[in-house]
Amino acid sequence: MKFVILFVSLVIFQIQTVESSSSAVPAPENPIYAREQIFLSPFKTYTGSTSALTCGQLIVYHGFQYEVHQVITEDGYILELYRIINPDARDAFGDKLVPVLLVHGVLESCGSWLINSNNQDGPLINVTSNNLAVVLATRGFDVWLANNRGTSYSRKHIHLNSYTDSSFWNFSFVDLGRYDAPAMIYHIINVTNYEKIVWIGYSTGATQMLCKLSEDPSFADNLSLIISISPVAFNNNPPGVLGALSRSRALNLLLGRYVGPIPQFLPETNAMLTLFAFIFPPIFEEINNYIFGPDRQMIDNHHYPAFESVIDTTSAKLLLHYIQAFRLGQLRYYDNGDDENLALYGSKYPPKINFQNVPTKRLILMTGINDFLAKPKNIQRLRNILKGKPLIDHIINYPRWNHIDIIIGEKAFEYTHLPIVGFIRKYVGTEFTN
Repeated sequence: MKFVILFVSLVIFQIQTVESSSSAVPAPENPIYAREQIFLSPFKTYTGSTSALTCGQLIVYHGFQYEVHQVITEDGYILELYRIINPDARDAFGDKLVPVLLVHGVLESCGSWLINSNNQDGPLINVTSNNLAVVLATRGFDVWLANNRGTSYSRKHIHLNSYTDSSFWNFSFVDLGRYDAPAMIYHIINVTNYEKIVWIGYSTGATQMLCKLSEDPSFADNLSLIISISPVAFNNNPPGVLGALSRSRALNLLLGRYVGPIPQFLPETNAMLTLFAFIFPPIFEEINNYIFGPDRQMIDNHHYPAFESVIDTTSAKLLLHYIQAFRLGQLRYYDNGDDENLALYGSKYPPKINFQNVPTKRLILMTGINDFLAKPKNIQRLRNILKGKPLIDHIINYPRWNHIDIIIGEKAFEYTHLPIVGFIRKYVGTEFTN
């Protein structure tokens, strides 16, 4: 099956290379974000230079070039991968750079790895940045940025139309692991001629790989390291806003009946949230504190407009699946109702996801102790069920580290990015030994 996916991917494989510009970023390559930029253009002075920029524009803004790769999943979704090209790093480290794939969280896409730092002058080598993609791209790594199905970058399918066929949106995070992860990884392996790559998954990006490995432990052979940042595997009634939402019968009923994207009108929603985040920063600070964990010292209010501007879409089913998991206390397969569950699973109740199958010899856990979505007690439940100790169990040494500090935290470089670079260099080196 691996070779079938590779063959079909290569049939539709496309590369677009865009060079950096010292004067301005290029035109937006994503039509959905292009609309958002039109809405925000009168307010650009106030909302920040990186607000609503596309992934490609953000890459160029930071001084890099990029390629866009299209790959196809086994079930027909067409995903866009962005590859950061840093000529300075290639001059310094050679052409053989270690491939690293960054995989975003829910309601995010590739741009979330690029909104937390300003551009800087000079060679792009060993840049100090609160932006993980920038840090890795300037330290001798071949950086790829994922876009899971349903994001504004991955809205195509070989048969389905995401705007007219509701079945396009019939997916959850299990499908992201089962189909999206292998399609992206096999493509990168084929392009780079490496046998293994580094997977860095954040939140849902971590969860989807745990789901994949729970079904197919041997898939870990394609990965030199599996860096799981704030994985959501167990979470019984999370505190704050999400806990209240997970107990809302009205929300459960609404998401259960609606088949489509969330948010439904992304450019308009993002533009409105971006402006509100600029006008009412204390309100957004409190909302985020009650969703992700309170940390008023780490996040500057000026970061919220950019953060809100790159929210992206996912399926209503995926969000409902998380709500089901929050009620039950751990991730199970999707609950379709008694009759369909019997047909699919042979039981009225969806089975648990078998995290005990996940191999741990290449697994690195990175967690905080003030994270409302990956709370310490729930990370401990994950540790207890894994069949061995992780290669590294890294608890971030900052008492108020929450779920989004890695994306917009003022000291993300110090607390997460530098340790990640150290892990890869220690266990992978500058080249793989296959």
